[in-house]
Amino acid sequence: YDGNGALLRRYVHGPGVDEPIVQYQGPGLAAKAWLYADPQGSVVAAADGAGAAQAIHSYGPYGEPDRPDGLKFRYTGQQLLGPLGLYYYKARMYSPALGRFLQPDPIGYGGGMNLYAYVGNDPVNLADPSGLVAADAKILAGTFKDTADSFGGYLEKNPYAQATFTVPSLTVGGAANTVKSINQIGSAGEKAVQSVYNIGTKQKFTINGQAKFPDGINATTLSEIKNVKILSYTQQLRDFAKIAENERLAFDLYVRPSTKLSGPLLQEIKNGNINLKFIPGAK
Repeated sequence: YDGNGALLRRYVHGPGVDEPIVQYQGPGLAAKAWLYADPQGSVVAAADGAGAAQAIHSYGPYGEPDRPDGLKFRYTGQQLLGPLGLYYYKARMYSPALGRFLQPDPIGYGGGMNLYAYVGNDPVNLADPSGLVAADAKILAGTFKDTADSFGGYLEKNPYAQATFTVPSLTVGGAANTVKSINQIGSAGEKAVQSVYNIGTKQKFTINGQAKFPDGINATTLSEIKNVKILSYTQQLRDFAKIAENERLAFDLYVRPSTKLSGPLLQEIKNGNINLKFIPGAK
């Protein structure tokens, strides 16, 4: 709320711990953004109903935010008090710049000799949603998937949530995922996008004497899906951009919210030559 009591934003949370899913602007339902989290539960991106990126965030090893403004819920799903540079962890305030809590552990030395330590100085693997006890970050972040049965009614009405439960098992870490081939992971990304968006079918184009097959072509848009951790402005993407220009089509590029993009690719997105969108359910 603002100073006059007017509602500014509302949030819908999943059944898991610190799991913001949707952000609504104002009292209505039209202006909304889906929130995407990484395996630690940190909110790394927001996208509108069309999959267009509205915000992208990254963090240092101790949750240092890329900038103080932006989304309210950030590192491990906690509220960021931007002007102060602090996270609200319920029982205690946490300083990512210091990598420690600002108040001592309420149980005293029962939690260790360092009364201000954050997750035993292991922020990569652990999280502390209450400010009282550390737990496996990946288990906490995976609660939404594990409690799907209790959320069945919501899933039936929400295609995005359905994708959330089916895609992560093929796109994020875990023992089962290590045996997935690159083709399987790519196929999972394509299926996730196609389950939500009508990107059309694959069509053959010839450029510089070589055949090219974008993942989707419809009357207005060329779509390509890259379900990868790191992506540069490859020759393939350059060719697709040229095809889109020649055919007077928009070029939509779908990636994970956590995908690291190269400088040249980010520049093409900034210039408006490529529309960055996110694979539904990916992290």
